[in-house]
Amino acid sequence: MLWQTLDRMIYLKTKKEYASAMNPVITTAIKILILTGARRTEVAKMRWEELNITNGMWLLPANRTKNRQSHTIYLSQIAINLISDLKKLTEQSEFVFENGKGHIHPDSITSTINRLIKVSDDPKVMKRASSAPLSNMKPFSVHDIRRSAATAWGEYLKIKPHVIEQMLNHQPLNKLVAIYQRATYAEEQKAAWLAWGEMIEHQITKKLSNVIPINLAVNNYL
Repeated sequence: MLWQTLDRMIYLKTKKEYASAMNPVITTAIKILILTGARRTEVAKMRWEELNITNGMWLLPANRTKNRQSHTIYLSQIAINLISDLKKLTEQSEFVFENGKGHIHPDSITSTINRLIKVSDDPKVMKRASSAPLSNMKPFSVHDIRRSAATAWGEYLKIKPHVIEQMLNHQPLNKLVAIYQRATYAEEQKAAWLAWGEMIEHQITKKLSNVIPINLAVNNYL
């Protein structure tokens, strides 16, 4: 699984093995993608001022979302813990995921995923194909993480489709629905994100021997 592989790569870093380029900031960014279903740009540019850690809320302003609609994401305890752990590294910056020059680039998240699942087209690195930690998995993109999270919310947490659409900050395709139905289902969204965090914590972050099978969508990508 992706999450467990990320954890293993942090430990392998000291041994100068395959994932020596991994770093805890990008690793945490990928985990937040899994926990929130947010877009990679939204996560990469996350600011400390957007977070209300006490209330477990991430308040995305309209100018930071794809549809230009402000969005509230509720943070599970595991998400709060991960973000809090970054404070010692990036608290002096305005950005949560700081790279020394500003926020990490969204493409750095994609590049990290690519290194884990496949080999670069560069002939010089072709020989390490078999050592890619997730080389046996079907290739997937960063967006597939978002899609898999949404699938799991519906399939295994039984979250209603209209709530999932709100969690993804999607605008209704039906113009009449967009005009007349303005409910945000905030409590339902919050309950869903908290339940998802608990599922991740108890069924994915544990050792494989202790994992209760969830579903292919989750186990294949997350």
